[in-house]
Amino acid sequence: MPLLALALASCDPSDIEGGSEWSDVSADQLKVSVTPIQVDGKNSNQVRVVCNSPTNVAWQADQLIENTTNTVSADATIYFTKLGQNTVKCLTTNDGGTPEEKDITVQVDTITYLTDELKSRLCVGQTGAPDHFGTGFNKNLIKVEQEKDAEGRLGNKLNIVSNVNPVLCTFKWGTTTLDKNLGSLTVYDIDKPLKLSVDIMDAAGNTHTIDLGEYTAQTYTEAPEEIKLITGCDPKDPATADATKTWVLSAGNNWGNGSSTDAAGSWWTTDVTGQGGSYGEMTFSWKNGTLTTVIYDETNARGDKSGTCTFKLDFSARNTDTNVICNLITSGAGNIVFPYLINEDYKETHNFEITKVTDEDLYIRAQHTTPGSEGTFWHFVVKK
Repeated sequence: MPLLALALASCDPSDIEGGSEWSDVSADQLKVSVTPIQVDGKNSNQVRVVCNSPTNVAWQADQLIENTTNTVSADATIYFTKLGQNTVKCLTTNDGGTPEEKDITVQVDTITYLTDELKSRLCVGQTGAPDHFGTGFNKNLIKVEQEKDAEGRLGNKLNIVSNVNPVLCTFKWGTTTLDKNLGSLTVYDIDKPLKLSVDIMDAAGNTHTIDLGEYTAQTYTEAPEEIKLITGCDPKDPATADATKTWVLSAGNNWGNGSSTDAAGSWWTTDVTGQGGSYGEMTFSWKNGTLTTVIYDETNARGDKSGTCTFKLDFSARNTDTNVICNLITSGAGNIVFPYLINEDYKETHNFEITKVTDEDLYIRAQHTTPGSEGTFWHFVVKK
Protein backbone atom coordinates (compact mmCIF):
# COMPACT_ATOMS: atom_id res chain seq x y z
CA MET A 1 0.00 0.00 0.00
CA PRO A 2 1.46 3.45 -0.88
CA LEU A 3 2.69 5.65 1.97
CA LEU A 4 -0.10 8.18 1.57
CA ALA A 5 -2.74 5.50 1.51
CA LEU A 6 -1.31 4.08 4.75
CA ALA A 7 -1.33 7.52 6.31
CA LEU A 8 -4.93 8.15 5.41
CA ALA A 9 -6.42 4.68 5.66
CA SER A 10 -7.74 5.24 9.18
CA CYS A 11 -9.01 8.75 8.53
CA ASP A 12 -12.77 9.33 8.37
CA PRO A 13 -13.40 12.15 5.82
CA SER A 14 -16.30 13.49 7.86
CA ASP A 15 -13.85 14.20 10.69
CA ILE A 16 -12.01 16.66 8.44
CA GLU A 17 -14.24 18.40 5.94
CA GLY A 18 -17.67 16.87 5.51
CA GLY A 19 -17.01 14.01 3.11
CA SER A 20 -20.13 14.06 0.89
CA GLU A 21 -19.21 17.41 -0.67
CA TRP A 22 -15.63 16.47 -1.54
CA SER A 23 -14.33 16.53 -5.10
CA ASP A 24 -11.02 16.14 -6.93
CA VAL A 25 -8.63 19.04 -6.25
CA SER A 26 -5.47 19.52 -8.27
CA ALA A 27 -2.23 20.48 -6.54
CA ASP A 28 -2.22 24.04 -7.90
CA GLN A 29 -5.77 24.57 -6.64
CA LEU A 30 -5.15 23.36 -3.08
CA LYS A 31 -5.97 26.06 -0.55
CA VAL A 32 -3.35 25.64 2.17
CA SER A 33 -1.53 27.87 4.64
CA VAL A 34 1.77 27.14 6.36
CA THR A 35 2.64 29.48 9.24
CA PRO A 36 5.64 29.15 11.60
CA ILE A 37 4.74 29.84 15.21
CA GLN A 38 6.56 32.95 16.42
CA VAL A 39 8.75 32.83 19.54
CA ASP A 40 10.52 36.03 20.59
CA GLY A 41 9.98 37.42 17.10
CA LYS A 42 11.56 34.42 15.36
CA ASN A 43 10.13 31.56 13.32
CA SER A 44 10.16 28.57 15.62
CA ASN A 45 10.38 24.96 14.47
CA GLN A 46 6.67 24.42 15.11
CA VAL A 47 4.48 25.20 12.12
CA ARG A 48 0.71 25.47 11.85
CA VAL A 49 -0.60 23.87 8.68
CA VAL A 50 -4.17 24.31 7.38
CA CYS A 51 -5.94 22.95 4.32
CA ASN A 52 -9.28 24.56 3.35
CA SER A 53 -9.89 22.40 0.29
CA PRO A 54 -12.44 19.55 0.42
CA THR A 55 -9.97 16.65 0.46
CA ASN A 56 -8.15 14.33 2.83
CA VAL A 57 -4.69 15.68 3.55
CA ALA A 58 -1.46 14.47 5.13
CA TRP A 59 1.52 16.67 5.98
CA GLN A 60 5.04 15.27 5.71
CA ALA A 61 8.19 16.79 7.19
CA ASP A 62 11.73 15.42 6.87
CA GLN A 63 13.73 15.38 10.12
CA LEU A 64 17.45 15.43 10.92
CA ILE A 65 17.73 12.24 12.99
CA GLU A 66 14.22 10.84 12.96
CA ASN A 67 12.07 9.32 10.29
CA THR A 68 9.90 11.58 8.17
CA THR A 69 6.90 12.63 10.25
CA ASN A 70 3.41 12.20 8.83
CA THR A 71 0.40 14.09 10.23
CA VAL A 72 -3.14 13.46 8.99
CA SER A 73 -5.36 16.49 9.66
CA ALA A 74 -6.82 19.50 7.87
CA ASP A 75 -5.57 21.75 10.69
CA ALA A 76 -2.52 20.72 12.68
CA THR A 77 0.78 21.81 14.22
CA ILE A 78 3.82 19.99 12.86
CA TYR A 79 7.50 20.45 13.62
CA PHE A 80 10.95 20.40 12.05
CA THR A 81 14.26 19.58 13.73
CA LYS A 82 16.47 21.58 11.34
CA LEU A 83 17.18 25.27 11.11
CA GLY A 84 16.94 27.08 7.79
CA GLN A 85 14.63 26.29 4.92
CA ASN A 86 12.47 23.19 5.20
CA THR A 87 9.83 21.75 2.92
CA VAL A 88 6.30 20.92 4.01
CA LYS A 89 4.76 18.30 1.75
CA CYS A 90 0.98 18.48 1.51
CA LEU A 91 -0.28 15.15 0.20
CA THR A 92 -3.88 14.51 -0.70
CA THR A 93 -6.13 11.67 -1.71
CA ASN A 94 -9.20 13.22 -3.22
CA ASP A 95 -12.43 11.37 -2.61
CA GLY A 96 -11.72 8.47 -4.94
CA GLY A 97 -9.42 10.61 -7.07
CA THR A 98 -5.73 10.74 -7.86
CA PRO A 99 -3.17 11.62 -5.13
CA GLU A 100 -1.76 15.14 -5.40
CA GLU A 101 1.28 16.79 -3.76
CA LYS A 102 1.99 20.41 -3.02
CA ASP A 103 5.35 21.50 -1.56
CA ILE A 104 5.67 24.64 0.54
CA THR A 105 8.97 26.07 1.79
CA VAL A 106 9.16 27.33 5.36
CA GLN A 107 11.99 29.13 7.18
CA VAL A 108 12.94 27.94 10.69
CA ASP A 109 15.07 30.37 12.74
CA THR A 110 15.10 28.73 16.17
CA ILE A 111 14.51 25.28 17.68
CA THR A 112 12.15 25.80 20.60
CA TYR A 113 10.42 22.42 20.50
CA LEU A 114 12.63 19.43 21.28
CA THR A 115 11.45 15.94 20.47
CA ASP A 116 12.06 13.11 22.93
CA GLU A 117 14.79 11.81 20.63
CA LEU A 118 16.61 15.16 20.65
CA LYS A 119 16.28 15.46 24.42
CA SER A 120 17.71 11.98 24.85
CA ARG A 121 20.65 12.56 22.51
CA LEU A 122 21.47 15.98 24.00
CA CYS A 123 20.94 14.69 27.58
CA VAL A 124 18.71 17.67 28.35
CA GLY A 125 18.04 17.98 32.07
CA GLN A 126 21.31 16.38 33.14
CA THR A 127 24.06 18.35 34.87
CA GLY A 128 26.67 19.44 32.35
CA ALA A 129 24.39 19.04 29.32
CA PRO A 130 22.98 21.66 26.92
CA ASP A 131 19.43 22.95 27.33
CA HIS A 132 18.72 23.58 23.65
CA PHE A 133 19.61 22.50 20.12
CA GLY A 134 21.61 25.00 18.12
CA THR A 135 24.82 25.58 16.17
CA GLY A 136 27.55 26.66 18.58
CA PHE A 137 30.49 24.33 19.33
CA ASN A 138 33.68 24.67 21.35
CA LYS A 139 35.69 21.51 22.05
CA ASN A 140 37.08 23.11 25.22
CA LEU A 141 33.58 22.78 26.69
CA ILE A 142 33.93 18.99 26.62
CA LYS A 143 35.29 17.61 29.90
CA VAL A 144 36.64 14.06 29.77
CA GLU A 145 37.69 12.05 32.83
CA GLN A 146 39.56 8.75 32.61
CA GLU A 147 38.96 6.37 35.48
CA LYS A 148 41.89 5.20 37.61
CA ASP A 149 42.40 2.20 39.85
CA ALA A 150 43.47 2.35 43.50
CA GLU A 151 47.13 2.56 42.46
CA GLY A 152 46.52 5.47 40.09
CA ARG A 153 46.80 3.51 36.85
CA LEU A 154 44.66 4.80 34.01
CA GLY A 155 41.60 2.70 33.38
CA ASN A 156 39.72 1.50 30.33
CA LYS A 157 36.69 3.73 30.84
CA LEU A 158 36.30 7.35 29.75
CA ASN A 159 33.49 9.48 31.16
CA ILE A 160 32.16 12.51 29.28
CA VAL A 161 31.16 14.40 32.41
CA SER A 162 30.40 17.81 30.90
CA ASN A 163 29.50 18.95 27.39
CA VAL A 164 27.21 21.95 27.08
CA ASN A 165 27.67 22.20 23.31
CA PRO A 166 24.10 22.41 21.90
CA VAL A 167 24.84 19.99 19.07
CA LEU A 168 24.39 16.26 18.58
CA CYS A 169 27.58 14.42 19.52
CA THR A 170 28.80 10.93 18.68
CA PHE A 171 32.01 10.08 20.53
CA LYS A 172 34.38 7.37 19.32
CA TRP A 173 37.21 5.82 21.33
CA GLY A 174 38.83 2.89 19.62
CA THR A 175 35.95 0.73 18.44
CA THR A 176 33.53 2.03 21.09
CA THR A 177 30.84 4.58 20.27
CA LEU A 178 28.67 6.86 22.43
CA ASP A 179 25.85 8.69 20.62
CA LYS A 180 24.91 11.02 23.46
CA ASN A 181 26.41 14.28 24.73
CA LEU A 182 27.18 12.74 28.12
CA GLY A 183 28.06 9.18 29.06
CA SER A 184 30.84 6.62 29.11
CA LEU A 185 33.02 4.71 26.66
CA THR A 186 34.78 1.46 27.56
CA VAL A 187 37.53 -0.24 25.59
CA TYR A 188 39.43 -3.46 26.21
CA ASP A 189 42.75 -2.56 24.59
CA ILE A 190 45.47 -2.21 27.22
CA ASP A 191 48.65 -0.15 26.71
CA LYS A 192 47.50 0.92 23.26
CA PRO A 193 46.98 4.63 22.52
CA LEU A 194 43.50 5.12 21.08
CA LYS A 195 42.18 8.29 19.48
CA LEU A 196 39.12 9.95 20.96
CA SER A 197 37.04 11.89 18.46
CA VAL A 198 33.57 13.36 18.25
CA ASP A 199 31.29 13.62 15.23
CA ILE A 200 28.96 16.58 15.60
CA MET A 201 25.77 17.60 13.84
CA ASP A 202 24.35 21.02 14.53
CA ALA A 203 20.77 22.19 14.16
CA ALA A 204 21.45 23.42 10.63
CA GLY A 205 22.49 19.91 9.61
CA ASN A 206 26.20 20.74 9.36
CA THR A 207 28.57 17.91 10.32
CA HIS A 208 32.19 17.90 11.48
CA THR A 209 34.65 15.47 13.07
CA ILE A 210 36.76 16.84 15.93
CA ASP A 211 39.95 15.22 17.27
CA LEU A 212 39.99 15.14 21.08
CA GLY A 213 43.41 13.53 21.52
CA GLU A 214 44.64 10.07 22.50
CA TYR A 215 43.91 8.10 25.67
CA THR A 216 45.67 4.93 26.77
CA ALA A 217 44.23 2.39 29.19
CA GLN A 218 46.82 0.85 31.51
CA THR A 219 44.46 -1.46 33.37
CA TYR A 220 40.85 -2.54 33.60
CA THR A 221 38.74 -0.35 35.86
CA GLU A 222 35.64 -1.58 34.03
CA ALA A 223 36.37 -5.27 34.16
CA PRO A 224 34.73 -8.12 32.27
CA GLU A 225 33.62 -10.76 34.76
CA GLU A 226 35.81 -13.33 32.98
CA ILE A 227 38.97 -11.68 34.37
CA LYS A 228 38.13 -12.96 37.84
CA LEU A 229 37.15 -16.36 36.50
CA ILE A 230 40.48 -16.68 34.68
CA THR A 231 42.87 -15.06 37.18
CA GLY A 232 41.05 -15.02 40.52
CA CYS A 233 41.33 -11.23 40.68
CA ASP A 234 38.60 -8.67 40.19
CA PRO A 235 40.43 -5.47 39.16
CA LYS A 236 37.60 -3.42 40.65
CA ASP A 237 37.89 -5.09 44.07
CA PRO A 238 41.06 -4.21 46.02
CA ALA A 239 40.41 -7.15 48.35
CA THR A 240 41.26 -9.52 45.50
CA ALA A 241 44.35 -7.62 44.29
CA ASP A 242 46.78 -10.35 45.39
CA ALA A 243 44.58 -13.26 44.32
CA THR A 244 45.87 -15.83 41.85
CA LYS A 245 44.30 -18.82 40.14
CA THR A 246 45.88 -22.10 39.11
CA TRP A 247 44.71 -24.24 36.22
CA VAL A 248 45.79 -27.86 35.71
CA LEU A 249 46.28 -29.87 32.54
CA SER A 250 45.56 -33.30 33.98
CA ALA A 251 44.77 -36.81 32.72
CA GLY A 252 42.03 -37.05 30.12
CA ASN A 253 41.13 -35.65 26.73
CA ASN A 254 42.95 -32.39 27.35
CA TRP A 255 44.34 -31.52 23.88
CA GLY A 256 43.08 -31.91 20.33
CA ASN A 257 41.67 -30.22 17.29
CA GLY A 258 38.43 -28.99 15.81
CA SER A 259 36.95 -26.25 13.70
CA SER A 260 38.72 -22.91 14.06
CA THR A 261 35.48 -21.40 15.41
CA ASP A 262 34.56 -24.19 17.87
CA ALA A 263 34.55 -23.55 21.60
CA ALA A 264 36.18 -26.92 22.33
CA GLY A 265 37.95 -29.69 20.43
CA SER A 266 35.35 -31.55 18.40
CA TRP A 267 37.26 -33.50 15.76
CA TRP A 268 39.78 -35.40 17.82
CA THR A 269 41.02 -35.13 21.42
CA THR A 270 43.67 -36.99 23.35
CA ASP A 271 45.97 -36.87 26.39
CA VAL A 272 49.19 -34.87 25.99
CA THR A 273 51.23 -37.66 27.58
CA GLY A 274 50.44 -39.73 24.49
CA GLN A 275 51.93 -36.93 22.36
CA GLY A 276 55.28 -36.72 24.14
CA GLY A 277 54.12 -34.11 26.63
CA SER A 278 53.64 -33.82 30.36
CA TYR A 279 50.90 -32.81 32.73
CA GLY A 280 51.38 -29.50 34.49
CA GLU A 281 49.77 -26.43 35.98
CA MET A 282 49.78 -22.70 35.33
CA THR A 283 49.06 -19.85 37.73
CA PHE A 284 47.75 -16.45 36.68
CA SER A 285 48.69 -13.36 38.70
CA TRP A 286 46.71 -10.36 37.52
CA LYS A 287 48.59 -8.02 39.84
CA ASN A 288 51.98 -9.00 38.45
CA GLY A 289 50.79 -9.73 34.92
CA THR A 290 52.54 -13.09 35.03
CA LEU A 291 51.75 -16.67 34.16
CA THR A 292 53.86 -19.21 36.05
CA THR A 293 53.94 -22.73 34.66
CA VAL A 294 55.07 -25.88 36.45
CA ILE A 295 55.69 -28.89 34.21
CA TYR A 296 55.44 -32.07 36.25
CA ASP A 297 57.87 -34.07 34.08
CA GLU A 298 60.49 -31.83 32.47
CA THR A 299 62.09 -34.82 30.74
CA ASN A 300 59.12 -34.91 28.33
CA ALA A 301 59.92 -35.50 24.66
CA ARG A 302 58.54 -32.12 23.58
CA GLY A 303 60.92 -30.16 25.78
CA ASP A 304 58.12 -28.41 27.68
CA LYS A 305 59.72 -26.63 30.66
CA SER A 306 58.57 -24.76 33.74
CA GLY A 307 58.85 -20.99 33.62
CA THR A 308 57.28 -17.61 34.15
CA CYS A 309 56.10 -15.35 31.37
CA THR A 310 53.99 -12.24 31.06
CA PHE A 311 50.46 -12.42 29.71
CA LYS A 312 47.82 -10.12 28.30
CA LEU A 313 44.07 -10.64 28.06
CA ASP A 314 42.63 -8.70 25.12
CA PHE A 315 38.86 -8.40 25.40
CA SER A 316 38.60 -6.18 22.34
CA ALA A 317 38.66 -9.46 20.39
CA ARG A 318 35.41 -10.71 21.96
CA ASN A 319 33.21 -12.32 19.30
CA THR A 320 30.27 -14.51 20.23
CA ASP A 321 29.89 -15.75 16.65
CA THR A 322 33.35 -17.36 16.72
CA ASN A 323 33.35 -18.24 20.44
CA VAL A 324 36.06 -15.77 21.44
CA ILE A 325 35.88 -14.34 24.96
CA CYS A 326 39.31 -12.76 24.73
CA ASN A 327 42.78 -13.27 23.30
CA LEU A 328 45.51 -14.61 25.61
CA ILE A 329 48.98 -13.51 24.55
CA THR A 330 52.07 -14.80 26.34
CA SER A 331 55.66 -13.63 26.06
CA GLY A 332 58.94 -14.36 27.78
CA ALA A 333 60.48 -17.46 29.37
CA GLY A 334 57.30 -19.44 29.79
CA ASN A 335 53.96 -20.32 28.28
CA ILE A 336 50.82 -22.32 28.92
CA VAL A 337 51.25 -26.06 29.53
CA PHE A 338 52.02 -27.94 26.30
CA PRO A 339 51.71 -24.89 24.00
CA TYR A 340 51.98 -26.77 20.74
CA LEU A 341 49.85 -26.75 17.60
CA ILE A 342 48.41 -29.97 16.32
CA ASN A 343 49.25 -31.00 12.73
CA GLU A 344 51.94 -28.30 12.55
CA ASP A 345 54.92 -30.31 13.80
CA TYR A 346 54.17 -29.30 17.39
CA LYS A 347 55.02 -25.69 16.65
CA GLU A 348 54.94 -23.57 19.82
CA THR A 349 52.54 -20.64 19.81
CA HIS A 350 52.09 -17.65 22.13
CA ASN A 351 48.78 -16.49 20.73
CA PHE A 352 45.65 -18.08 22.13
CA GLU A 353 41.90 -17.49 22.39
CA ILE A 354 39.89 -18.24 25.50
CA THR A 355 36.61 -19.72 24.35
CA LYS A 356 34.93 -20.86 27.58
CA VAL A 357 35.61 -20.31 31.26
CA THR A 358 33.74 -21.20 34.42
CA ASP A 359 34.81 -21.55 38.05
CA GLU A 360 35.95 -25.08 37.24
CA ASP A 361 36.91 -25.26 33.56
CA LEU A 362 39.05 -23.26 31.13
CA TYR A 363 38.95 -23.90 27.38
CA ILE A 364 41.67 -22.43 25.18
CA ARG A 365 42.00 -22.40 21.40
CA ALA A 366 44.78 -21.38 19.01
CA GLN A 367 44.53 -20.57 15.35
CA HIS A 368 47.07 -22.25 13.11
CA THR A 369 49.95 -20.42 11.48
CA THR A 370 48.62 -21.50 8.11
CA PRO A 371 45.14 -19.95 7.97
CA GLY A 372 42.41 -22.50 7.50
CA SER A 373 39.48 -24.13 9.22
CA GLU A 374 41.42 -25.98 11.92
CA GLY A 375 42.23 -24.95 15.47
CA THR A 376 44.13 -26.55 18.38
CA PHE A 377 42.31 -26.86 21.70
CA TRP A 378 43.19 -27.28 25.39
CA HIS A 379 41.00 -28.13 28.37
CA PHE A 380 42.25 -27.12 31.85
CA VAL A 381 40.55 -27.70 35.18
CA VAL A 382 40.91 -25.59 38.31
CA LYS A 383 43.41 -26.80 40.89
CA LYS A 384 41.66 -28.05 44.00
